[in-house]
Amino acid sequence: VFVRGDGGNPETWADPNSHSGDQWLVALSLPGLVTTAAPVTISGRVLAESGRGISGAKITLVDSSGNVRVASTNRLGYYSFSDLDAGETVILQISDRRYRFAQPTQVHTPVDNLSEINFVGFS
Repeated sequence: VFVRGDGGNPETWADPNSHSGDQWLVALSLPGLVTTAAPVTISGRVLAESGRGISGAKITLVDSSGNVRVASTNRLGYYSFSDLDAGETVILQISDRRYRFAQPTQVHTPVDNLSEINFVGFS
């Protein structure tokens, strides 16, 4: 933003070649709202109500372009998706043959790595 008060003719306010008089520069920076060019990771764990990890659960990730990625939980219930675009909204959905989930779908817009994106299943 460029503001100048020169007390002269109003047309001089719009002259890009004339910068005499008062000048102000106003800038705004909001940390945490600017995405980085670096890829991000989303990870978490799938747990039973007892707190035990659920192995073999399927997590599906759909990005804003409709690309689909799938991860399965390891024997302790952990999963991870890497190389995601920072600032892009993704949808995570879980499915398992033995468990149901109160919140089977989650939506996230990571600007940095996200961990502990967990799902809790009940039988």
